[in-house]
Amino acid sequence: MNPGPVQTHFSALAEQGVWASLYQPGAKVTAESYSFLVRARRVMELLGSRDTPPRSLLDIGCGTAPLGPAIVAMAARYTGMDFSPSMIDAARRLMADSIASGSARLLVGDARNVALPDAAFDTVLAMGLVEYFPREQVTGVMREVARLLAPGGAAIVTVPKRWSWSKVLNAVSSPVRKAIAWRPHSAHLKLRRKEAFDRLYLTPAELDRIGRSAGLLKIAERHYNVQIVGGAFISLGPRLAYLINRPFEWMARVPGLSFMATGYIAMYGRETK
Repeated sequence: MNPGPVQTHFSALAEQGVWASLYQPGAKVTAESYSFLVRARRVMELLGSRDTPPRSLLDIGCGTAPLGPAIVAMAARYTGMDFSPSMIDAARRLMADSIASGSARLLVGDARNVALPDAAFDTVLAMGLVEYFPREQVTGVMREVARLLAPGGAAIVTVPKRWSWSKVLNAVSSPVRKAIAWRPHSAHLKLRRKEAFDRLYLTPAELDRIGRSAGLLKIAERHYNVQIVGGAFISLGPRLAYLINRPFEWMARVPGLSFMATGYIAMYGRETK
């Protein structure tokens, strides 16, 4: 990973308060924030599906720690780590009370070489992390996840999919989208500006193979962010597209219909030898 462009991007979002605002309780759900919110909900569902709730959780690439309060409320000790000092500063403001009580801590660090002990956590979360690394570095990141995970624990990893119905729509509508230069509905969040780096998109099978090569075996999965309409439709009318798409989120749970969802979440256990 070239940390410069990615770190600059997320530090700017932290300073603008954009990232944290997506998860504020009571905040208005918009087309721009819905993908973030539905991903967080699915992650919390997976955490809640375990027979044993998390007691010590590491959130790698935690950003502003939007899930931190909910995880602490589950009686878990929360450790958040991010490579952006600006994100960690924002997270410390959000988690001030939990830090003071000893139920949370926040660190600046590198997901490729986490300065924490082996098998130190019963839960490791990597939400919105993998896509910011080159493909050749993802196995190393996943090995760190496996190293940090205690036997019997669970790791939850999310990734945007390489292929989905939305991707097909985007390919078909590409000429129309390129002709649309002004997007007033998303300008206030500045989330759609041109990024100076390429995100990594994987198929679920690709992520699972990488997980296996790192010593992680899949326990459960979720798909999220169904887009019945996308591409040029989102560019032209993002709020209308959101209203159309939201009622169909149930399709992500139906076998054979998960292709409609743009994101994949896998829960892994550590392979025993």
